Amino acid sequence: MPLLFSLGLHQSLSGKYSYVDNDFLSELYNNTNVLTEFATFIQSNSVQLLIDPFIEFEFLRDIFLPIQVDNRRKFLSKDFFTMAPMHQEQFKIIQVNAMVLSRIYKHKSNNNKSSSSLVDLLLAGRLSYQGYPLLITGNKKDFPSCIFDTLGVINIEHEGDGEMRVFSIIKFNKDKFEVCSRALDSLNKMVD
Repeated sequence: MPLLFSLGLHQSLSGKYSYVDNDFLSELYNNTNVLTEFATFIQSNSVQLLIDPFIEFEFLRDIFLPIQVDNRRKFLSKDFFTMAPMHQEQFKIIQVNAMVLSRIYKHKSNNNKSSSSLVDLLLAGRLSYQGYPLLITGNKKDFPSCIFDTLGVINIEHEGDGEMRVFSIIKFNKDKFEVCSRALDSLNKMVD
């Protein structure tokens, strides 16, 4: 299962903090070859992988057998993962940011619906607050380009069927956020 990195991705990720979503985390967990190759990549590029508490919840939920839960917890305790803290004051800010982002997403969507889950909105709220870390996600649509920039992609080719999984590396764009926030504020004033 070779990993194919978009051109310049090494520079985009080098020395950065990067959150991972549940899709990418699951890909690493389920594919030892991908995990080994990606671990080599992040160690050689000084990338620190962060796991949000809600992503940890998503990764561990719906697992019934204690041995499976233990295996997943051991996986999360690997040296290259860091569990992100979640303090009450921090969560209040993340929650407010997530609410604003959900309103922007809905306003900007073509069908007037936001498809982002609560976990994705909270993760986006965190990305918009803490020094703008990166995110590796298998669901780019949950982090729309009206707010987030795509810095590159990681393609994972599965042996046998040749299926390709694409994971986007994205970053919160404060300027785009401010433009969308002002537009939303103007719209709200017109409605009032």
